[in-house]
Amino acid sequence: MTKADQVERELKLGAWPEFVLPDLNGFVDGAKPGEPERHDLDAVYYDTPDLKLLRRGATLRFRRGEPPSDLWTAKLPSDASAQGLARREISVSGRRDVVPKQFVDVMRGWALGRALRPVARVSTTREAIPLCDDGGRMLATMDDDTVTVRRGRRVVARFRELEVELVGDAPAEILGAIDEALRSAGAEHVAQIPKLTRALGREAALPWDLEVPPLGSKTTMAQAAQSRLRVSVAHLVDLHAPLVLDAEDSAQRARDVVQAVGAKLDLFAALLEPEQSEPMREELRRLDNDLARVAELDALLARAPQASDARKLSARLGDARARAHATLLRSLRARPYVALLERLAEIATKPPLETDAGRRRAAPAAGKFVRPLWRELRHEEEAPARRVAKLEAAVELAAAVLDEEAQPALERVRELRTLIAEHDRLLAMARRLRAIRRRLDPDESWAAGMLAGTAAAQADAIRARFPAVWQNAADKAIWNWAD
Repeated sequence: MTKADQVERELKLGAWPEFVLPDLNGFVDGAKPGEPERHDLDAVYYDTPDLKLLRRGATLRFRRGEPPSDLWTAKLPSDASAQGLARREISVSGRRDVVPKQFVDVMRGWALGRALRPVARVSTTREAIPLCDDGGRMLATMDDDTVTVRRGRRVVARFRELEVELVGDAPAEILGAIDEALRSAGAEHVAQIPKLTRALGREAALPWDLEVPPLGSKTTMAQAAQSRLRVSVAHLVDLHAPLVLDAEDSAQRARDVVQAVGAKLDLFAALLEPEQSEPMREELRRLDNDLARVAELDALLARAPQASDARKLSARLGDARARAHATLLRSLRARPYVALLERLAEIATKPPLETDAGRRRAAPAAGKFVRPLWRELRHEEEAPARRVAKLEAAVELAAAVLDEEAQPALERVRELRTLIAEHDRLLAMARRLRAIRRRLDPDESWAAGMLAGTAAAQADAIRARFPAVWQNAADKAIWNWAD
């Protein structure tokens, strides 16, 4: 099995059938085209029946006809880097009749539990032209594609497309030079979208299920609450692929989002009346526990000393981390997790069952909604992270409908919640290390004790900051809108 991961930097232009490519010699200083190669490509795209992947900007295909072998390719959304993914395209050689398990896992979140099946067949006659510098180093490739798209036996589109993709670290300015040369010859700008999106038209261009629409001036409290919940559910769904691909810090980021989803479900129940069954609550707790084990071991490994007497401990922690991630992957494949995503998406997207409180206009009612939670914070010296997370969710709703008025309070509550969460994580790390010391040899036990002591000392230092941060968050001057 071979794999290739890359970030695409490309340009797409449209051309009519009789379009003649211009002479590209010297489109930038010293650059020239090489000998073209012809390929007849046949690709089958997989998606849900309503194109959930494509509408999120992801595609999965099997294609044959291009060396070195038949390939399965998953293309991730263009904003994948925002979720910690350093690459947008993953290719794996394989058989057409078996979707690679890795790709089923990666796409499961965006599919929202739906099975993947063939949705279109794309046949492409390609003339591939390398664009090289004077030394023969390839700078870019230009594909002149004549494309036919079928759904079942029906041809749904035919078009010609020019696609230029930079190679390696070639400067981005090359795309601009090629764009100018091709458009001067008559090529036309087209939407920079996958061929399949262009071919399938309106159905593929529908908004993603979890895209968050803007709030209007007459937004109700229920609509505002649902919008804020949708933000967190969309973030959770987007973090599924980074979790599968084990992107850096993805477990901790996903855990923060899971806790935000739980807080919003609890807080907004009075506005939305979501039917929160105990299995749904239990799955959120179980997912949080699985994520916590991976995130905690990530933090321990990042803090573990590199001295020779600590290498055994680091190796032991690394083994434990691998087991914890394997457990997490099993959970992400299980039906309860998929059912959780389905139910969350349903609550976040279907018209809410508004209560009396939910029917109120959001702008004048938001302050009153926040007030009880804010008063609890004001009259206490500290509170558990869960309560502060609910206050954060309430202020986030208010900030969405009150423009800038509630933003300072939101920023300070977020600072407080982040501080409490980091304190709790450090204490959990110290407890884990102290618990396992008895099972370690002397060198490992010493290293674990040192690491536990450091984590506990860091937790104490954070706790010493609580009064100032708490007072800052409770400052009446930033809560006038809620009084």
